[in-house]
Amino acid sequence: MWLLADDLGYGDLGCYGGAIATPRLDALARSGVLFTQAYALAPSCSPSRAGLLTGRPPQCAGFEFNPGSVSESSELVRGLEPGQPGVARTLREQGYATACIGKWHLGSLPGSHPLDQGFDEFFGFLGPSHNYTPGMDEGGDPLLSGREPVVEKDYLTDALAREALRFIARNEDRPFFLYLAFNAVHRPFQAPVRLRGRFPELEGDEWKRACMLTALDEAVGRVLDALRERGLERDTLVVFTSDNGAPPLSGHNGALRLGKHMLFEGGLRVPMLAAWAGHLSAGARVDVPVSHLDLGATALRLAGADEGALQGFDGLDLFGPGEDFAARSLLWRVGPSAALRRGDLKLVASRDSRWLFDVVADPGEEHDLSGDQPGLTERLGRELAERLPALPAPAWSGRGQAKPEQVLGRPYWVLQ
Repeated sequence: MWLLADDLGYGDLGCYGGAIATPRLDALARSGVLFTQAYALAPSCSPSRAGLLTGRPPQCAGFEFNPGSVSESSELVRGLEPGQPGVARTLREQGYATACIGKWHLGSLPGSHPLDQGFDEFFGFLGPSHNYTPGMDEGGDPLLSGREPVVEKDYLTDALAREALRFIARNEDRPFFLYLAFNAVHRPFQAPVRLRGRFPELEGDEWKRACMLTALDEAVGRVLDALRERGLERDTLVVFTSDNGAPPLSGHNGALRLGKHMLFEGGLRVPMLAAWAGHLSAGARVDVPVSHLDLGATALRLAGADEGALQGFDGLDLFGPGEDFAARSLLWRVGPSAALRRGDLKLVASRDSRWLFDVVADPGEEHDLSGDQPGLTERLGRELAERLPALPAPAWSGRGQAKPEQVLGRPYWVLQ
């Protein structure tokens, strides 16, 4: 079971040093494993999700940028191609019931719908965002049950948890894969009525986001309670993570540099927790770099998929013996910018700009080593240049023009 938050920063949860109490997620961390160096596959929503669900770099599915909303009639509404191999489809072939509940954001054309991509059930919305509060104008992106629009009376985070509980109840006697993709804490910032007396010390969007985070924490708690009450804790690997880092001005990435849409640590390094009663050590920490690619590989191996079924899926088994996470390098690309992490070092390149960081000793990327270590910078730059051509070209272009933002005295070109 995968629980995905939206735009949740590395420093948002209490177990990662956050200021807002998240007791249920903190308890999940104490009952299992907390990853200190977990990386999303992109610093924005849609490419990150494409890589997570296909088990390959997002460019292999055409995603380097977000597609448009369901109301846009252009190439930007493209998404996953019909018949795209993926984690859900492969698990369904292994006999698992599969459900996608929540935010999809992987296309709205025929063939891209979750029910066409390996999921037996879908409750949620297809586009990039959705109102939380019932009764508000939803524009061109309706809430769907299957393929049919529905009117929802509950706060959306609560509604998604409710549908997850129903799916678990229907499938408690068979293997299931639940992809519960909350849209919290993504904009629009809308607090649930029941929490509006909380956090009187906060104001404006900060207050609303704190209430949204609390609602998310409570919703996760209800799902975890359902597993325990039905005796499924020992049969269910639960992973909680975020699709990317928080936007710099409306979230909390702790000490990490910048955030969403950028290839510095604040955009890529995300909270990730895993629990599996009786199988994973309680209170463990994993301090090696892991990738969201590893979630698909782990799920498929635990499901007993044979080597033939695993062909085409990248990533390492998070809990398999002999996996050497430190030996591999991680690669990202967004338009004119790219990044490579090998060992403790991370190179960020944006057109003619280069930065080199030791992201273990300096996770905030405060100290650029490129001037002091020209040999290392050149060596990682060559590896980056050699590996980038292996990534397919994006299937659609980014929005607008790349704009420079100064980072440690050099321009980083941001393209969404």
